[in-house]
Amino acid sequence: MSTLKVYNSEYETIFTIVIEVVKVNRDPTLSIFDQTINEGTSLVLDLYELSNDPDGDRIIFRLNSGPGMIIGGKYIYDNEIGDITPKSVQIEYTDGISNIVKFESFNIFIIPNP
Repeated sequence: MSTLKVYNSEYETIFTIVIEVVKVNRDPTLSIFDQTINEGTSLVLDLYELSNDPDGDRIIFRLNSGPGMIIGGKYIYDNEIGDITPKSVQIEYTDGISNIVKFESFNIFIIPNP
């Protein structure tokens, strides 16, 4: 609580000012390193385990580009036999509180079967 005095040569007025600090939203983070899998296998990443929101807000994920899908907070990619081309993936994420949308990118490298 602060006091503000306003006056001129004839009058003095005193106001009491209350300053309220409202919750400040902090951005979530997501950190995914490049991944390596064997040809013909699947990759499953729990995005909730790889992310953090300092305010405890729930994070919303969406596949922005690349193969695979996101279901229930998990990124899932099923590799087919014969497909050994490296993949690039970009995931969009937000806590839905602010208008800020962030992106995390990673690569998937495939080890060919012998």
